[in-house]
Amino acid sequence: INMAEEASTSTSQRQGLTSRLLADKTSSVLCFLRMITLWNSAIYSLPFIGSRAGFYRSLVAYVLVSALRAKQRLPRFEFSRTFFQQMVLEDSIHYLLYSINLLNSFPLSLMLVPISLFSVMHVVSFIKSLRDSLSSSMANRVSRLSQLLEANSMQVYRIIAFAEVIIMPVTIIAVFLGSGSLFVPLLHYQFLILRYMSRRFPYTRFMFAEMRSSIEQIAARPTCPSIIRQILTGAVKLVSRMAPTAEYSMPERP
Repeated sequence: INMAEEASTSTSQRQGLTSRLLADKTSSVLCFLRMITLWNSAIYSLPFIGSRAGFYRSLVAYVLVSALRAKQRLPRFEFSRTFFQQMVLEDSIHYLLYSINLLNSFPLSLMLVPISLFSVMHVVSFIKSLRDSLSSSMANRVSRLSQLLEANSMQVYRIIAFAEVIIMPVTIIAVFLGSGSLFVPLLHYQFLILRYMSRRFPYTRFMFAEMRSSIEQIAARPTCPSIIRQILTGAVKLVSRMAPTAEYSMPERP
């Protein structure tokens, strides 16, 4: 009898899960694509056996994620200034540019950090919304993981923002070493401008402010060599001049 009840419960859960997935096809597809991003990021990052193809498959999957998210969040296309202003402020458009740009870059694990962390948070959030259709043990594991991510969300966002910023000098160095295209840092600079102005993700602005404060503290130390102080001060002034103005708003998850 117990076995029959368990089989009936399992069948009911599968049917309920299938119904939930079919009821929200777009979110289901987004979750599937994000899982592809995570899987291929893991394949690429494995030492000794990592596949370069995994790097590019991760980015292609996230191009599709970003395009679908943009379709969800933006109004119907119209050739107007208002639409284009709204489009450039949309975070999914930012990551559409990011992913397409890095498809032309040399592979580097750091470049997969932002899309992987965003994917983890969204996948866990989506699976948590299906907890009524999951087994009790699975629902409990997902709930604990969701609580862990929520408790550390600020740190996760700071890691994402740090990766977004630090990729810029990495791509510039790659150009000078002859292993990267000049268009990659140029387009990444445009990406950083969009992220700096983001209404929903202020952490990139916060990271720039933190890095500036840290660099100024290093330059102000008496033990800092004069040449290093001049380089650091000049770099801060250059980045400050290149930074756009942005208004602060309450953060949301992209």
